[in-house]
Amino acid sequence: MGVVCYPFLATPYPGSEWFTVYKDKILEQYGGDLEAYISDLDDATKITANICENFSTVELLGIRELMVTFNWKKLEQFEEEWWSRHETTRIPKFVSSGWRARAEEAKQGQKLDAFAYELKELTRPEYEQLVEETGSSAKHKTAAE
Repeated sequence: MGVVCYPFLATPYPGSEWFTVYKDKILEQYGGDLEAYISDLDDATKITANICENFSTVELLGIRELMVTFNWKKLEQFEEEWWSRHETTRIPKFVSSGWRARAEEAKQGQKLDAFAYELKELTRPEYEQLVEETGSSAKHKTAAE
């Protein structure tokens, strides 16, 4: 069919786990003005606050464009360039009890603290092993293959 859509980038809405965890980072990008951030959310089709641990907003937009145009060669080149400038990558792992457990805690009147997360630093070999173990291959095939 040839239908291609732009992938959405994560939007940390107020009240969500991502917003709770990254609130300071988000507000820093809006000069501490929560209202400006909320107004900027609009319909979630544009980048607002960047909560990515590894890429700048410009890099995220470029990666998305390369994905949409199936430019795997340029993506692989970018990956090589990125690794040449970084010794490790930062992979966040959220460690909350999940929304059902949190809802039950709220029903019981327990105070809900901010969601916790762990940030794991991975070297390139460790990252590549994780990709292999999870089946999240960085190598891509075109629709024709």
